[in-house]
Amino acid sequence: MTSLTAAADTADQAELRILLVDDEDAVRFALKRILVRCGCSVVEARDGMEALERIDTAPPIDVIITDHKMPRLNGTGLLESVIAKGSAAKLVLCTGVLNDITFGPLASEAQIQVLSKPFTATDVRTLVMSFGASGSKGTPDGSAAHA
Repeated sequence: MTSLTAAADTADQAELRILLVDDEDAVRFALKRILVRCGCSVVEARDGMEALERIDTAPPIDVIITDHKMPRLNGTGLLESVIAKGSAAKLVLCTGVLNDITFGPLASEAQIQVLSKPFTATDVRTLVMSFGASGSKGTPDGSAAHA
């Protein structure tokens, strides 16, 4: 194997950098635990405003997973701001009430994946693996993430 091939293989296995945004500490903790077990690196934020600060200061983010109902700046507002900035991050909105969500002119449902509540650890694992996570650091037990 050449060093170029080895470097490419290493790059393919690089962990996903995920920005996890939720105002509930217990939910953030449970989701972070699942994501880390999937081999992801996780940056946390408590609301949309804090998430925008993290985006500006953290290493590049591959995926943003955000709750919808939060103080200061909700999930759709956050994702619309991210789209306006031209981010290439994959976008995921967690919500239990899809009917109450309206996307602005910059965002469309096609750009944003929805993770409907309640969801399980297996749902989260399947989602992040679709983005390229290896899932190599353990297998979540499939129990409900109380989100």
